Amino acid sequence: MDITLEWEGISGIIKILLSFSIPLIIGFIIGRKKKKMIKKLLLILFCLPMIGFGQNKVDLKSESEIENYLNSSNIDFLEGIWYFTLGDIGKKLAIIKHKYQYRGTVMDDNNDINGFKMLNITTTHIDNIFIIEIFDKIGDIIKKIGTTEGIMKEPGLIELNFKSKEIKIHKVFPEK
Repeated sequence: MDITLEWEGISGIIKILLSFSIPLIIGFIIGRKKKKMIKKLLLILFCLPMIGFGQNKVDLKSESEIENYLNSSNIDFLEGIWYFTLGDIGKKLAIIKHKYQYRGTVMDDNNDINGFKMLNITTTHIDNIFIIEIFDKIGDIIKKIGTTEGIMKEPGLIELNFKSKEIKIHKVFPEK
């Protein structure tokens, strides 16, 4: 999962000012004595804010961590825990936003597929229509098995047809 920065208004500005000013002051104090040290401290100055603040790392293999993330974060309408059904087969998926796409990761007690990225969902300019890429995992091999169009029929229900089969994806958590 990628690092996302959330600066949170005034407290974010204070974080930025502190993160830039403390290494800068230390750099000037030490830099008077040792010029090479100032270069190292300036490197820390520019990297520290991006490493230290606003990281939302979610263990996609832990249902409780996913639920905590979904409860504590400002999430998009697609983010949540969904149930994917294809005929008699059902999978629980954690759908989390990643850049401009959403990733559907399998949540299963079977450790072989738990955490496996099964879907990429891309929004389109048309409301309630999505481009969905479907992946399969056989052993250690992950393979894209197709791309289709999904339609959100109502909030919490996405329907799509894939290889002549109707697939429904129902949102089960949170209820927003």
